[in-house]
Amino acid sequence: ETALTRAAAAAGVVQMVPTLGSRTLEQCAAARATPSQPLFFQLYVNTDKRVAAAMVQRAARCGYRALCVTVDAPVMGRRERDMRNKFTHTPEAQREAGTRVERTKGVAAGLTSYIDPSLCWADMAHLRTLAAQHGIEYFVVKGVQCGADAVRAAVDCGADAVVVSNHGA
Repeated sequence: ETALTRAAAAAGVVQMVPTLGSRTLEQCAAARATPSQPLFFQLYVNTDKRVAAAMVQRAARCGYRALCVTVDAPVMGRRERDMRNKFTHTPEAQREAGTRVERTKGVAAGLTSYIDPSLCWADMAHLRTLAAQHGIEYFVVKGVQCGADAVRAAVDCGADAVVVSNHGA
């Protein structure tokens, strides 16, 4: 991710740094070309909401400008290649975040073990408030898959933007 941070600066684009990255939020922030280089934080909401809140606070302290909440990955599909290709190590970023990811079943199952499957629309309002309280400028809902959900994310949840995606389902 730090190489991507430098590349994003060179290309003049925003980088979205993931929760379960190979580098910490702090390392990516330190790799910016200038302190004003925008970084967005992609939050996978943990089953322990305190972990998610702590990650938002860390992102805010590092100057991340947007909180992008991923809503399309609470339960991953059966990905047979992932099941064969298991995790082999825990990246520093995940150790520091205190994340517990199932590592015996492959990447998709590992992510599913981390992400809160009960994530719902009511959680978006709480996360929007949390981001604002910590000075994060923008709130983005990532993983919207239809027009009605885009309207709901923007109107009911106060999202500044929506990202259409299906996590490769």
